[in-house]
Amino acid sequence: MRALGSVSARIREIYREHYEPREPQRYATLIDVFNKISDIVEATHHGSTVVVDHAALAEAVRSYYLDTIRYKDYHFDPDEVGPNLESALAKYGIEDLGSLSPLSPEWSHILHSTVNINGSKAAAYMVKWILRYKPVSVLSLAEEVENKPHSTIVANINEIYALNCALLELGIDSVEVSQQKLDELIYCFRFRSFDEASYFMILTEDYLLDKPRG
Repeated sequence: MRALGSVSARIREIYREHYEPREPQRYATLIDVFNKISDIVEATHHGSTVVVDHAALAEAVRSYYLDTIRYKDYHFDPDEVGPNLESALAKYGIEDLGSLSPLSPEWSHILHSTVNINGSKAAAYMVKWILRYKPVSVLSLAEEVENKPHSTIVANINEIYALNCALLELGIDSVEVSQQKLDELIYCFRFRSFDEASYFMILTEDYLLDKPRG
């Protein structure tokens, strides 16, 4: 795992208290997505083996949580967050969130233990780091490559993996998204330089689904 020396002591402390314990579950979820994709690729591409770099995937998970910490710190303050925090407030004997300083230890604990970022932002950060670390590879036998046409699945394996992780985060089944939109997203992931703000806008139900749910 990457050392935390590059982050501030405050973020390091928040990470270790609130996010490091969550890493195994998120990592296991991403491995489940990987296993499903690898089964499909290996079943349809004889002679190919799909592998994951566990260290790179672990780095992506840690980086995802560090981004989450920064986002919460910059975009949430006590005056804006209130619902469902009664038990956290009672722990500190606080009646009014507005009385807390955004830099206080009490607010930091409440924010990072109770408040979640929405699915679009979680999906965006996960896509961002999977695309940077590219943890998935496809190993193919030379004769299989020579005797078969170019496979976009193999060529874009990390983009497909990132997209499936994002859809899982959003609670969207890939069959709900048009093939044209899936292809557009994979192309964007592969060739365009997007930051997380761009991903915030496109990794949403409104953008992905042609027909609203319900």
